[in-house]
Amino acid sequence: MFHSCKRWMTMLLAGVMISGLAYGASDYRLSGPYQFQNLTIFIAHSDLEADVSNLLTLNEALEKGYVTVFETGQVGELAIENFSAYPVYIQSGMIVKGGKQDRVLRFDIIIQAKSGRVPLPSFCVEQGRWTAREKESADRFSSAAKLVPHREVKLAAKAAESQEQVWSSVADLGKAIKSNVRGEADGGGYHSSSLQIMQEDEIVRSRVEDYLEYFRGKIRLRDDAVGLIFAVNGKLSCADLYQSPLLFAKMYPQLLEAAATEAITEFAPKKKVPTVTSADVFRWLEESEQGNFFRKTINRTMELRIKETDDCVVFETYPNLKTSIWIHKNILAR
Repeated sequence: MFHSCKRWMTMLLAGVMISGLAYGASDYRLSGPYQFQNLTIFIAHSDLEADVSNLLTLNEALEKGYVTVFETGQVGELAIENFSAYPVYIQSGMIVKGGKQDRVLRFDIIIQAKSGRVPLPSFCVEQGRWTAREKESADRFSSAAKLVPHREVKLAAKAAESQEQVWSSVADLGKAIKSNVRGEADGGGYHSSSLQIMQEDEIVRSRVEDYLEYFRGKIRLRDDAVGLIFAVNGKLSCADLYQSPLLFAKMYPQLLEAAATEAITEFAPKKKVPTVTSADVFRWLEESEQGNFFRKTINRTMELRIKETDDCVVFETYPNLKTSIWIHKNILAR
């Protein structure tokens, strides 16, 4: 089941040099399973040589002051400007905090260097607020440190593309946190309408940190690591695969935290967690390759390909409209 395949190709994709490309399940090796309580992690490896040393993540760029994400007053669309000489990678599911409401960004997008102001499709992940928080700006966003932490919210934003379903799934997640995480400790100060604030809650952070501490002690990313796949309560939930080990390494802390957050919301102390094997993962990845994609153009320059199977929804992001090479693949269990 452990295969490796090196395809020697070199292409310049939106400022990203990629060679030795992985496409399907047979192109990966797996390490793991690493399991803590109800969360099982696998790391995908492949023989890639990808130069994305000039590609920044959105949170990196915000911290360095290289980009500004602007409030537009429209729930479904923000704006961004990249003032730097580096392209900036935005992953779908990133939460930008601030403005009049926290938003989740809908699509993977690469914002080119010196971009000028460009649109940034979004959904609201916070109901009720339409003014600045204390010490935050109402017209721009301060951070993108967290990813959407649950498969159902991701499916609402990425597959259903429904603001109402996003709000509904965020509300359901808040209820799960109250019952499965906070329990009797829950009090009136818990702000369950904001997905960002849910994740900043002290009890939630403490429970998540228990998971993170365990996996930090067990997992050491190798130079060939290109993806994270996880299961909650013995059921495969999500895979994030990249053409670049460096890009994966940058995204890994946020991916791991999101996985741990999903796990604590689904935790049942008396429930036995079934074993998930590498064979289960390969079978799931192979099944995700069945069927046909439909295509969507993003910001007139990139392409998103979406495919639904009986068991999952697959999203592949292509840096430009002319290439057959994706830079990020996300697989979500149904």
